[in-house]
Amino acid sequence: MSVIGTTLKQPRVFSHDAIALADLPACVYRPIGSVIIVDYIGQPSIFPNTTPGAGFIAGEIYDAISVINPGAEGSSFQVEVTAVGTAGEILTMSFVTPTCDSEKSTNMNKEDLFDVVWSPRQGQQWNEPGVASAVKLLEVNLDPDTTWDYGCPFTPIIRRDLIGNIDLFRLQRTYKQKDIIKYTCDTCEWETYGPGASLYVGYDLSELTVIMESGKKVTWSNVPAGSFMPVSVLTVCEAIAAGPVGDAPDADALKTLILALF
Repeated sequence: MSVIGTTLKQPRVFSHDAIALADLPACVYRPIGSVIIVDYIGQPSIFPNTTPGAGFIAGEIYDAISVINPGAEGSSFQVEVTAVGTAGEILTMSFVTPTCDSEKSTNMNKEDLFDVVWSPRQGQQWNEPGVASAVKLLEVNLDPDTTWDYGCPFTPIIRRDLIGNIDLFRLQRTYKQKDIIKYTCDTCEWETYGPGASLYVGYDLSELTVIMESGKKVTWSNVPAGSFMPVSVLTVCEAIAAGPVGDAPDADALKTLILALF
């Protein structure tokens, strides 16, 4: 191995910053709380191009997508149509909440309007007569960002808008695709970029499960308090304190006792 290769494999000795896990950036950004049908009948001048579509089937799930640019162009989510009119137009629907936190982040704004894309269901065909997507029918209500939690990436993507404000959200799907690292802590897949961070552990741990910068999950056993871990990790999946039951800090308390070193 060359000298350069050997040098590049040495652990980083100095960190520029240390942040407790509890103080890392939020885990989920701009999650959808609920979705409403805009009052296009009561306010036709505000929603002149809104249509409820045709050919939809109650009880089926459809994709909603934004076509607004600038805005949340390309953002999508799913809704279940719960009632339709005689032509299959959407009368009521409900938002289908993703099961994984890794799928809940958005770059949406409340004022964005979303189409509901008609697609074949049950015995329908693509060329079914009398079918049409709903146009600019839905508006989202957004919930607050969530705090960092185990399994969430240490380093979210940061985007700046046209006037320089920082806008945090999960991955931009068209940006640096080859550099995306995918990993799984439990059953949900996350995506992030390297590099990772090393760790300082401020309490005795019986187990510490992390995702290495390679995307591999590793469990470290019997990590003593005061340990500086010269490894590069993307996130901490789980931390279990050592010590008598009832006296040891719980998982939330450990977020303040483990530092990510950047």
